[in-house]
Amino acid sequence: MLSARRNFTSGIYISTNTTVKNLILLILAIPMLVIGISGCEDSDAESPIIVFVDPNETTIEANANERILLNVSASTNVGTTLNMKVESRDLVFGVVQHFDSTFAQPSINYVLDYIIPQYPDSTESILKFTFTNSAQNQIEIARRLLINKGASLVTETSGHVIHSLASSQPNAFSLDAVAPGYLQDTLTFSVDIYDTSDELVNGETLSRSWESFTGLNFVEFNGFNYASANSLTIKSAYESGLKLTRISGVQSGDVYMVGRGNTALGAIQIVAVVDQPGVEEDSYNFNLKKINQ
Repeated sequence: MLSARRNFTSGIYISTNTTVKNLILLILAIPMLVIGISGCEDSDAESPIIVFVDPNETTIEANANERILLNVSASTNVGTTLNMKVESRDLVFGVVQHFDSTFAQPSINYVLDYIIPQYPDSTESILKFTFTNSAQNQIEIARRLLINKGASLVTETSGHVIHSLASSQPNAFSLDAVAPGYLQDTLTFSVDIYDTSDELVNGETLSRSWESFTGLNFVEFNGFNYASANSLTIKSAYESGLKLTRISGVQSGDVYMVGRGNTALGAIQIVAVVDQPGVEEDSYNFNLKKINQ
């Protein structure tokens, strides 16, 4: 009889016949698992259950959304069945069970097809395998996953506002300062983004158009997952997209990668665009994920 529960994973079976309390417990549990990882062998020599996991490296480096295949072989010389459970433990998702199956024979070969979830940069997660035979003998082994290790950290800020160029309020934004300012202050302020509204051209209507005084490029990517974006996904979207020096039709929900040349600098999510009668309150509200250089 085979019963399975999966999350983030799928597999191929080859028959051979988070509250605060939970977070504290998770933090305490990870060091204990790391001690188990550091052993030389996958299985305790005295255990009736023998397990091999390939790759056999105790630490695996991977990126978010990457697929890794883990070949698992297990056998027991006591009992007639084997149960295999696989779960991950980390400070992002907590404890997540990916696989739970009971196999009606004393030995199994299994390929675990595991897709790395969308983790922040430089995350460590523990993937734990637990095997139990019908005599209730049990053994656990683990693999440490280092995710997005080579990625840069991203600083996320929100609630930024720039106003219409036709108003008397700040109409530009500096990525370096992560602050609004004025297009008129280019000698003392890095005008990376500014609104292009002109009352002679647009009247009292917000232009919904942005340009840069510092050579910033914009890449529109409205299918981009901003909430879980990290430096790797931002860089990939920027490098593969059409780079523009001017964007038009800016509206709520838009997402833009920004950078200079071939270097991505961050991602902007438009939260709201306000275009009221007159020009003084016309504005853009946006969030920013800036790649630390």
